[in-house]
Amino acid sequence: ITNHILDAAKTNRAVSLFRPTPSEKDLKALAKGCLCVDPESTPERMRKDLEIVVKFCSAYYIIMKTERFKKLYGLRDFIHFINYIRRKRNRFDGITPQLVLQSLERNFNGAEGFKEICSVFLEQVEAKYDDLTKRNIVDILDSSLADKPLTYKSSSHNETPNEVRYKLIIDPSKDGSILQLLFMFGVLKRENTRMYMCSDFPGDGQLQKINTIAAIRHSAVAGHTVTMSQTDDIHESFYDLFNQNFRKIVDPNTGLRYFTNIAIGAHIKPSRVDQNFQCIVVVKESEIINTPAPFLNRFEKYYISHQNLLNLVLDQLPLHLKTLVNVVYKKVEEFCLLFDAGSFYGGNKETVRSLLLSILPKPGHKYKPLSESFVPIDSDSNTTCCTTRQTPAVAESSSNRVLLLQNVLRGLQESGGFCFMELSIEELEHDANSILSLIEKSSPEFTGVVQKLESCDATTLSEWTADTLDLLYKDDITDYGKRDYNNGVVCTLGATIETCMITALISQWLVRYMCKKLLQLMTPEAIILKRKCIPISYLEAYLNFQTHFNMKELIKKQSDCLRQSGVGEVATKLLCYTRSTPSIHQLPSVYPKTAICSTEELQQLDGLIKAMICEKADSLFLCKLSSVSSQTAFKLQLQAFKTSHQQTVFVLIINMQETSHQVVNHIRIMIEEVEHSDGNQDKLFVLLLHFPAMMFYDACYSSLFLCGWDHYYLDAVHGTNKSSLVDTKEWFKQSCLSLKEDSLSLITAVDLMFQSLIALLHKSESILVIASRILITFESNPISLVSLPDINAKVDYLNNLLFHKKTADILCHKFKSYWKPSVVGDHLERAARFAKSRESTLNVSDFVDAIFKTAFFNFVAYMINRMSMNHNLEMLFSDSCDNATLDLFLKLLNAYPIPKLAEIKAFNNTWDCRIHTAARTRHIPQFPFFLEVSKNICNMVEQSMADTNILKESQSSDVFVGWSAVHECCCYYRNEK
Repeated sequence: ITNHILDAAKTNRAVSLFRPTPSEKDLKALAKGCLCVDPESTPERMRKDLEIVVKFCSAYYIIMKTERFKKLYGLRDFIHFINYIRRKRNRFDGITPQLVLQSLERNFNGAEGFKEICSVFLEQVEAKYDDLTKRNIVDILDSSLADKPLTYKSSSHNETPNEVRYKLIIDPSKDGSILQLLFMFGVLKRENTRMYMCSDFPGDGQLQKINTIAAIRHSAVAGHTVTMSQTDDIHESFYDLFNQNFRKIVDPNTGLRYFTNIAIGAHIKPSRVDQNFQCIVVVKESEIINTPAPFLNRFEKYYISHQNLLNLVLDQLPLHLKTLVNVVYKKVEEFCLLFDAGSFYGGNKETVRSLLLSILPKPGHKYKPLSESFVPIDSDSNTTCCTTRQTPAVAESSSNRVLLLQNVLRGLQESGGFCFMELSIEELEHDANSILSLIEKSSPEFTGVVQKLESCDATTLSEWTADTLDLLYKDDITDYGKRDYNNGVVCTLGATIETCMITALISQWLVRYMCKKLLQLMTPEAIILKRKCIPISYLEAYLNFQTHFNMKELIKKQSDCLRQSGVGEVATKLLCYTRSTPSIHQLPSVYPKTAICSTEELQQLDGLIKAMICEKADSLFLCKLSSVSSQTAFKLQLQAFKTSHQQTVFVLIINMQETSHQVVNHIRIMIEEVEHSDGNQDKLFVLLLHFPAMMFYDACYSSLFLCGWDHYYLDAVHGTNKSSLVDTKEWFKQSCLSLKEDSLSLITAVDLMFQSLIALLHKSESILVIASRILITFESNPISLVSLPDINAKVDYLNNLLFHKKTADILCHKFKSYWKPSVVGDHLERAARFAKSRESTLNVSDFVDAIFKTAFFNFVAYMINRMSMNHNLEMLFSDSCDNATLDLFLKLLNAYPIPKLAEIKAFNNTWDCRIHTAARTRHIPQFPFFLEVSKNICNMVEQSMADTNILKESQSSDVFVGWSAVHECCCYYRNEK
């Protein structure tokens, strides 16, 4: 039996059996036979139902004429549709429209046009879809799993063939998160569910597939609920199981048992199947088109997306809270429309839905009235809000604005069932001040309440919070007139002005929280290009409270959160995206090293890990996916990490150029299973997905939010290291936050750049770069210079000039004067535009660093060229150059005017920077930069003469002669030199 066309050799040795589409007459006979054993001799009450079933045949033909339904459904679905009606039919009521809808929900689900299918079938019983009670997708799937697939007994107590099919879930998400959401919604139970996936690890082959088949076979015997995703390669081993082709054997000791054939490799063996066994096959929506129709027809099909799960959650919220959440959702979508596609790395239409779904109360949550159990947060107590990290010292300095927001968030979590990630007290204070200031500006009515807030005690704040949340969670609130406070929420609670203000606070904070979560995915390129469209408070959050330029800082932040006791939700799993860089490739394949290494190599590795990943190297386990040979080996690594008392951070580095998203999905599921195996969630898992430049425009992985997981886009992993010329994060702050030129942050950044410039000049490779930009001609001369123009001579000459003659510090000070916030912003925007237009493959940090280094080397070469003019350097290196002359040289160099960087770049592109050391037939000058100095003195004299308007007849001739003599002297010497 095959679903595929056979080749000629096999066809010649086979009997071909072709089953055509049943005729209308055959289909009607089949439908009647499914409803009752003997349609010809049925009682009177059954005849009406037989007529309805016959009408369903016409509906089925109409559905199968539609191309998009023809692929998904078949005759098996129709037969099970009739069988379900027979099983659930009440003999007194017969076939009711509600029963028809329930049967359709079980057997013709899984398509976007489900309502259309229902309308066609319900038309046969003269009913309308909108008039009936519909179940949500979670309840349908839950009831289906509760419907035992085995041992159905008829009224005669004789066992009948099994009539409840296994399930197939169509998953539109690209990260395979729907299964995890079913656990979160309580449809699947972790203690009785086993998740199986075929491994794509390089060391796994046929043996791993056989092990997976054997594990599923064992679960069938044990009666587990099994989920199978990415298991296409082994489906053919379970056709008898999927078809529920069971053989029944009566065991004298245990009673009736069920057996089916399961193929393990080349061998087919009967395997026992427990009556509680359930199988759920997961198929990607994108793969449905390539899945054989007979395979799809074997299952009950369910299409489960973030959208329909979100609709389910929203429908169960109280009326006013639902209205508030819908307004928040709309505002966040409007925020996303400000940006181009690709600004949020890995973002798609499901990203915002998944984010909202991750924070809303789960179905079935019962609100606990806050007024009955609320304990206020007092600024003088050590009580901590479950969404903040807080110490007593910080708590004492908290304002009433922060305390109010803490009360509100704690109430939403503890009583309302919301789920928020942990926030620092500094970030919470920033949120409170920004939101309340916005509320004051948008609604003058709230100004008095906000001012009153500062003088309230903790009890009053808690009462306001309790009243607001109690009203939000009630469905039977009488409207006392609508008042729009321009805050996104129409207050219909008929409550006090304080309640309306807190409602606005909740709405604005939810918008802000979700937007900040989306900002975690935003690339620095998008931030720079859209910085004028983003509210300044969001930019401050991005740069001050989020980490996008240093992985070590991000890991430290999350580890500190995990070590705190009594805090709220903390992400124990991070998914980070970044470009592939040399710094990532130089990380070891496995750390700690298991192979024998020298002490020096171990010290170098420890230094690298401490600089890039984690300061406490002994608490880290790091490996690259390319070093993992098999699924079993990776599981052993996870188990060893989980049981280790010393290691607390697990970092897995994945090269997405070599890895499919299915492998990442598999890894995430294995991490979830290991984390939930012992119930302890006190360790941090970090997946670093690095990708080549071409995947910057087409995301390597889909970013969908899930409880316990957090997402970050990192522009750089290493942060600011010794080889970096600038601190990119600080330059971002100057450009985006419009810092003044005398701000402390700017001064600090410039000083750090100066120190980096000095360190850069001390590197031998930097001197070589500068030497390559300068043409030095060495000739025999009175100065002690070598006679051969080799590279070593050039390097020695430049080292002597820059460090022994102390010109390096002055050049670095002059160079840093170029970098004002406006200049930095121009360069950052240039880097962003180059990346967006695909003209550059570098990240912003590396691109800007390259710009600064190139500009610096050009500047140094230009200044050396200026110093070499008019034999200034010959004077500097002459034996007659004493300390006084050197000091004068450095002072004049410090005062030397510098052109714009663009002019320097043009100069370096047009002429060589030449230092000509030809022998002098006349004397060597003793005054540095004489021509420049004399020129300036002449200009000063001329300006002074013009300003004073000295006339011969009105002034002493001696005075005039004195000025003229100075002027003539300067002109003479300038011409001579």
